[in-house]
Amino acid sequence: MASLSHTVTFHSSGPALVLGQSGTRDNHQQQEKWFVQEVWTDRVTDGRTVHKSKIFSDDGVHVASTMQDGLLRLAQGDVGDGENEPLGRNPRREGLSKM
Repeated sequence: MASLSHTVTFHSSGPALVLGQSGTRDNHQQQEKWFVQEVWTDRVTDGRTVHKSKIFSDDGVHVASTMQDGLLRLAQGDVGDGENEPLGRNPRREGLSKM
């Protein structure tokens, strides 16, 4: 897979995007700050896809959005047979171009 372009749009100010300890001054009240990312793609066709996401802070604020245009090509046999051959590297396919 190759990334053709990647866009990140921030919807909040700098302090809302900082990872690490929360802004509280009381050491007993400090907690790690975290984010949640919702990810989806609308479709994959002709080896191209657009990956989209929304990123939310731990208090539910939508802080950023991303969009990534990607090129995807699979070597012959990468799908596997569902039982005996897993997806991924296969010694029988060594030397086949993936791109």
